[in-house]
Amino acid sequence: MLNTKKCAELLAEKIPDAAQIYKKHLNDYGEILLHILAGDIIDKPLTELLNSNTQKDLIALYCDVIEKMWRYGDDAVKNAAEVTVLEYISAYDKEWQVFGSYISDDFKKYINEIYVPLNEKYFKIEKLR
Repeated sequence: MLNTKKCAELLAEKIPDAAQIYKKHLNDYGEILLHILAGDIIDKPLTELLNSNTQKDLIALYCDVIEKMWRYGDDAVKNAAEVTVLEYISAYDKEWQVFGSYISDDFKKYINEIYVPLNEKYFKIEKLR
């Protein structure tokens, strides 16, 4: 099970430049606020990568980490993956569809059959193709 601390360590270890962001986060807040940390490490950098879709290995790395958060995370980690990461990416139609091409069929099925129906009344979100 991936708890908040293990998730923060996973992000810091796997994502380029995330170790520095994690260290600054701990200095600023004195604790791990996973929604803020995940947003700082993943949201804007991944969305920019998805927009250009040229650094495929790096995109795949981000997507693998997000999928690990969803698949192995405790409730707090899964919530951060959904509320912070998926909600952010889904606001960008093109990038959202590109994201869908990098994730597993299981994750895509979950997003399309559970995540989208639960959230489409709260914000604009489309199913992944």
